[in-house]
Amino acid sequence: YEPPVVPGISSALCPSIAKVPITHRKVANQVLIISAHNYGGAYPELPPYCAQRTIVMLMGVARLERIVEMLLELDYPSSMDVVIIEKASHIDERQVYGTLTTISSIAKKNEIQSPATIVFGHSINCLKDE
Repeated sequence: YEPPVVPGISSALCPSIAKVPITHRKVANQVLIISAHNYGGAYPELPPYCAQRTIVMLMGVARLERIVEMLLELDYPSSMDVVIIEKASHIDERQVYGTLTTISSIAKKNEIQSPATIVFGHSINCLKDE
């Protein structure tokens, strides 16, 4: 299987490809796309918690533990849903689900590696049972 390459399509759109909702009526009406690596290797400036916001994080797998710590320090709920989408749209795509408190250990256990996109937010599981 050779997936098509479409120049200009951002990995930030991979939640849609993987059927992971980033917005959902009455749950999330905002999406923030953020890189885990700023200029000079700095960590991103994360926004304060907003229940209606989904964060789509690029290039964050290697920094996942610290990113989770930073979100918890900003009073993000420890029960917030998280999914990591590894190799989106590839034949060997994988998705691992957890919460802020469990996702780091789940990622380690499953040996998640880049390329991967991390999605934090309450909309993630809205369609899971449909």
